[in-house]
Amino acid sequence: MNYNTDYNKIMTDENLMETIQHGSNSYPFHFYYDNLALFDFNCIEWHWHTELEFVYIESGTVTFWIGEKQFALPEGNGVFINSKVLHRFYSPTEAVIPNFVCMPFFIAEQDSFIYYKYVLPVISSALSFQIFNEKIPWQAETLSIIKQVIAAQDGVSSCELVTASLMQRLWLEIYENTD
Repeated sequence: MNYNTDYNKIMTDENLMETIQHGSNSYPFHFYYDNLALFDFNCIEWHWHTELEFVYIESGTVTFWIGEKQFALPEGNGVFINSKVLHRFYSPTEAVIPNFVCMPFFIAEQDSFIYYKYVLPVISSALSFQIFNEKIPWQAETLSIIKQVIAAQDGVSSCELVTASLMQRLWLEIYENTD
């Protein structure tokens, strides 16, 4: 895969809200194949956005600051960052982190029963993030789905439909297994 080199600086407003639009109104999903070594000081600086974010650590170790928590994750792990949560990533060396963001209404239409019952309770909850470790069965399944979403971005002809389907499966895992 090619590294994403056209987007290696986070642009924010005075409230640290990221100013770039991820995806489009008609397809509110965007995939990034990032290497932290390509960012200034190996760091994706403090920012937040309305989109949900999923990060997979393909190689290296990444230190995350999410809200007031700090933790490091080695390759093979992943993390979900909820909507409107302040976060930052850093690695002292090269770290490849495929990641994707999507608006909550990508999972279900905003005025729908599914959105009100399954999406809204999570995005309006106190859950700011969820770590995924391959040693925990439901989290291993979640990591598998995240890797399938990543793989689908690489030339699958029905990429958008496959991605939408996988995002619903991913959300089901999160909904059923988090408090």
